[in-house]
Amino acid sequence: MKWNVIVYGQPPTTNKMYSAKMRSIWRDGIRMNVPQMVKNAKVEEYQRDAILQIQAARPSRWRAEGFVRLRFRLYLVKNIDADNTLKALGDAIQTAIGVNDSWFLPCVESKEWGLSPREARVEIEVEDLPGLPSQGPAPSPPKPLSRRSTSS
Repeated sequence: MKWNVIVYGQPPTTNKMYSAKMRSIWRDGIRMNVPQMVKNAKVEEYQRDAILQIQAARPSRWRAEGFVRLRFRLYLVKNIDADNTLKALGDAIQTAIGVNDSWFLPCVESKEWGLSPREARVEIEVEDLPGLPSQGPAPSPPKPLSRRSTSS
């Protein structure tokens, strides 16, 4: 089954997803400042909004029974690396539909930029692929062919 959703706004890129913040910890009675990676607040906001939009568009009886093909059409304010947009979007989709993103088969079909912020969006087609292995352990890779030794 296929369904579509539009996530409005310019998607964030992986390059700006996290930043290092200093936090204090105590180790052996000594206070130390250590860096900690934290998600950018704008990325969190984008993902929260995306989750709500995806959940609203998801058909009530839709359930993934195998891999999930995601087709993306990007309409952007500025040109960004399409591959770098997929992490934030994938995490939002994962949360919204309850499927681990390791089951996603993403494809960026098109990308346009130079749009106004009001026009920026990502159109996503979500398709369950039930003919492929269902969710669970991935099938084992085929065993290599054994070599027969010939003795003379």
